[in-house]
Amino acid sequence: MHRRSYSIPISSPEEVTPGPPLFSTILLQLNNTPSKFEPLLINLKARYGPLITLSFGFRTNIFVGSHSLAHQVLVQKGAVFSDRPKSLITPDIATSSYGPSWRILRRNLVSEIMHPASIRTYSWARKWVLQILIERL
Repeated sequence: MHRRSYSIPISSPEEVTPGPPLFSTILLQLNNTPSKFEPLLINLKARYGPLITLSFGFRTNIFVGSHSLAHQVLVQKGAVFSDRPKSLITPDIATSSYGPSWRILRRNLVSEIMHPASIRTYSWARKWVLQILIERL
């Protein structure tokens, strides 16, 4: 079972993939620890099929339970499922919706910050922070 979940806006209940009703989802969350989540998804897959919808709070999450569907969702139709929920914080690469702004942020990140010359320039800072982390262990 793939652990990646996607929150997508749903305009009507008919568009939602199969899954337990909201009340059952709440009971599942209360009765299961995070370590038992994967076996729970495997049981739900046997009952509802490879696409499972679970509501956690105000978010609807769709879990993909087969390699072929995961490939279709992530590779073949990646642009459709690549967006994230709207965020109230200042947009950055982690919170921007997929689109022109996200592509510009990503291009700047890759060409400026992640460029080998920039990485070499800040190697002293990485070593310094790594030393602090090691000392705290």
